[in-house]
Amino acid sequence: MTAQDKFFEHDGKRITYREAEVLLCCAKGMTSLQTADRLGVCVGTINRHHENIRTRFSLKGYHTLTCFATTLQPELEKMCNVIHQNV
Repeated sequence: MTAQDKFFEHDGKRITYREAEVLLCCAKGMTSLQTADRLGVCVGTINRHHENIRTRFSLKGYHTLTCFATTLQPELEKMCNVIHQNV
């Protein structure tokens, strides 16, 4: 896996692979608690990832974040599947 594979890029802005995983969980309708349990981190970490993503893409509120995540779901799934296959 190359360093470039560790990032997800959209509209000239990059997020980390972990933030992409969090965004994918958001697209799938998972709550922060469900995402935290799935990824093995605390809810505060998930909320921090949400905040970072919203800031980077100038999104207002959680609803806007979930709509954004849903539009990117196919790309996020593809990236996450490729990374998991290479691990």
